[in-house]
This record gives sequence, structure tokens and C-alpha cells, in this order.
Amino acid sequence: MADDPTEPAMTGHWFDDLPLTATVPKTRRRPVQREHLLQAGVLAFAKAAIDLPAEAWSFLAFDRGAGAGAFSHARQAARGHQAGTPDTLTRAKDCSPVWVELKAPGGRPSDAQVSMLKRFRDLGDIAVFGWSIADYRDALVAGGVPLRPAADALVLRHQSHVDAAIVRAEARAADGPAPVRKARPRKPGQPRFVAEKKLTRRINAGRLG
Repeated sequence: MADDPTEPAMTGHWFDDLPLTATVPKTRRRPVQREHLLQAGVLAFAKAAIDLPAEAWSFLAFDRGAGAGAFSHARQAARGHQAGTPDTLTRAKDCSPVWVELKAPGGRPSDAQVSMLKRFRDLGDIAVFGWSIADYRDALVAGGVPLRPAADALVLRHQSHVDAAIVRAEARAADGPAPVRKARPRKPGQPRFVAEKKLTRRINAGRLG
């Protein structure tokens, strides 16, 4: 039987007439903070490798953080924060200040970071970029910071810990979006903050006054 030309042609499958694109809901993937993991490894290495009493040296970290709003960086600048400030500063007695801007493998420095490190070098400080714990170790040596004889072995040990932590973080990120923690509903009259809870316990125990 011939097809009726007045009838609409039928497609071979029901989904042939659907649009070729579909809207896929976006999910928030777990961020992998590679530089933060490297910084934690650098601090652990410094504590294990620097051959000085604890009171003779200090490790300081600076985290300007990403802007949370349109004017957040302006407010940070008003409080003295400067773009390009290196991640870490190591000060040791009778040694040059050692500034290290840590970068994850493949990370690229910003113009502000390059400019800030140059300013510190012009002042006579050691100021470098570091992509590994070995880079940080080399900066300490350049600054004259004394290291223990086992420093090279400690570099390998702590770098392996950092690499393993990054692999674990990447595996968790691949599993899916980060879980959303739901706040427990408060009962009527239940304190909201820790200080309020402590005050409520003191009042109930009759110890306020």
C-alpha cells in the first residue's frame, strides 16, 4: 500500500525528532588544592630538616585568598594585603630572609608575583618560585639556613607524601561533587553559638553571678 502524501511522514525512531543537545545539570566538583598540599609538605620538611633550635627560626605563610565579592580585594588592599605576596617566608637567625612562592606542577606565576619577588631580591632577600620541596630546600641553602645531614633524604620523603596526597585528592575529586553538609535543625530555644551554649549551661547550673 502506497503512503498517503497527505499524511505526515513518520520517522524511524521516536527520538529522531528530539533536539540534538540536552541541558545537563552542573555539579560542583571537589577542588584539588595542590599548592596547599605542597605548602603543608614544605612546612613539614622545614620542621624536620632545619638544623636550628625552634626559637631560632620561624616559618610564616601568607594567603591572600580568592576574592569573595566585587570589592573583596579592594578591602584586603585597604588592610595592607598586596597582590603577589609570596606564600611563605622563612626567617632564621643570622640568615637571609627566604621568600618562596609555591606553585603546583604546571602552575604559572602572575605578573604581580614576578614583580614582588624582584622587589624582595633587590632588598637582598632570597625570593624564588618553588614547584617542589627540592626547590624550597635550594632556597634555604641559598639563604644560608643550616640543614641537617639527612636533608636530601627528607626531601624525597616529604615530596612523596605530597605527591600521594595530591593523588588521593584527585581521586576524591573524580568520584563526584563534594558532599553538601546539612545543618541540623535547632530546637526552639536552643543556643546557636558556642559562647551562648556555655552561658546557658552556667545559667542552668546556677553558677552565673
